[in-house]
Amino acid sequence: MRRAEVVRVGWGALLVLAPGVVLRGAQAPQASKRAMRIARLLGSRQLVQGTVTLLGGGAHGVTRGVGAVVDGLHAGSALALAALSPRWRLTAGADAVVAAAFAATAFVATDRDTRMDRTQAGRQKPATTTPGGSS
Repeated sequence: MRRAEVVRVGWGALLVLAPGVVLRGAQAPQASKRAMRIARLLGSRQLVQGTVTLLGGGAHGVTRGVGAVVDGLHAGSALALAALSPRWRLTAGADAVVAAAFAATAFVATDRDTRMDRTQAGRQKPATTTPGGSS
């Protein structure tokens, strides 16, 4: 699921480098310094998470699984903000949708990786031999 990680890294970079553009695009009520810091912080998390997953090697299933949980928690907190703050409702709702999409993508990839690992483990069983050369 390399594309998802590349998209995540790109999204994180956009949040870090141009938070005002993203906030305006998400109908933020204002692009205050605090809102920009929060956007940059969330972007940094996306950059780290995407990079770790891209470079995760054989631990993709675990890395993606943890990432899916983190994204799910992020989506939940954004939904809570949307419910509690009419002023930030639209922006938080958009953030929740993005986080939920990342969570769903990571969950599906984790499930696929787990099934592939099981299949490959079944294929890699060593042949058993009995004395006398027959197997």
